[in-house]
Amino acid sequence: MLEKLIRTALAQNYDVKIALARVEEFRAAAGIAGFGSIPQVSAGGTTSRSRVSTVGPTPLPASAAAVRNTYNAQLDVSYEVDLWQRVASATAAARADFVASQFARDAVRVAVVANVANAYFNLRALDQQLAVTERTVGTREKFLELTRAQFERGVVSGLDVSRAEASLATARAVLPDLKSQIAQAENALQILLGENPAAILRDARGEGEYFAAPPEVPTGLPSALIERRPDLRQAENTLIGANARLRAIKASLFPTISLTGSLGSQSAALDNLFSGPAKTWLFGLNLLQPIIDTNRNKYQVEIYTAREKQAILQYQQTVAQAFREVSDALVARAGYRDTLRAQDEQIAALKSEIGRAHV
Repeated sequence: MLEKLIRTALAQNYDVKIALARVEEFRAAAGIAGFGSIPQVSAGGTTSRSRVSTVGPTPLPASAAAVRNTYNAQLDVSYEVDLWQRVASATAAARADFVASQFARDAVRVAVVANVANAYFNLRALDQQLAVTERTVGTREKFLELTRAQFERGVVSGLDVSRAEASLATARAVLPDLKSQIAQAENALQILLGENPAAILRDARGEGEYFAAPPEVPTGLPSALIERRPDLRQAENTLIGANARLRAIKASLFPTISLTGSLGSQSAALDNLFSGPAKTWLFGLNLLQPIIDTNRNKYQVEIYTAREKQAILQYQQTVAQAFREVSDALVARAGYRDTLRAQDEQIAALKSEIGRAHV
């Protein structure tokens, strides 16, 4: 049942769906950035009909027509020579963002699996508490009946009856709170599943049956395993992206060199548009060096330098937090194991005491 709930959550949980949508967004952004390193090609065509004045400052010859048709068709090509690796750095930054979004998705999936499992085990624990409380109520009801019968025969006093009634009322008072907690736990679990609040189907388990304990964590595991955590990989690629953006901004301080070319044809008659005499072409080299924007670009460099520092610190913080979480989990596991062992010993001692009392 738990595996079924986890599969449902991974397919329907809203956080998972949002993370998947972000992956699609960054995949598209990386695709767009990739086009910056290839020539940009565009094609177009125009047609126009116009009339010029026949009595203007420059009179038309008698043989010239006042109304003219013009047809144009051309192919434009432009390419930025990436001498300073500006385009390559921007592409690398977009690619790093895409990879980081994938690890962010994986981190969300891990969190959802953990939350669903935790919520389900908490729900089953509440179920057991409710079952124990209901049995306790039944036992105290019988004890109250017995105490009242003894009171009627004069064996016990009215104080004993009052104590039995108070004990029963105390047990009954716990039931509404437990049922409320169970309903709230079910609603929280349904939200994790991407469903509306409703009851959760449970596995049928026998009384006193426990879930199998998870396997022991083997000793001597290398700390390098922590690098597999998706949150660490996400922080790492975020840092890679910040570094690539800084390189791209620094490259913007240098001149931009572009090669441009245009090939087309122009004709007054459509049937002559693609003839040899109608051909036109243009090739050029553009050199653009920002002058007024230089200081603005320098501030941009400072901004992205600060962002890179933030990414470094966030990565270091994520690593430290990961080590802490692993250490806390190992310590908590050892503590739970010792607590469970002590509780088992307490139960055994109580059972032994009850057995001797019956004898």
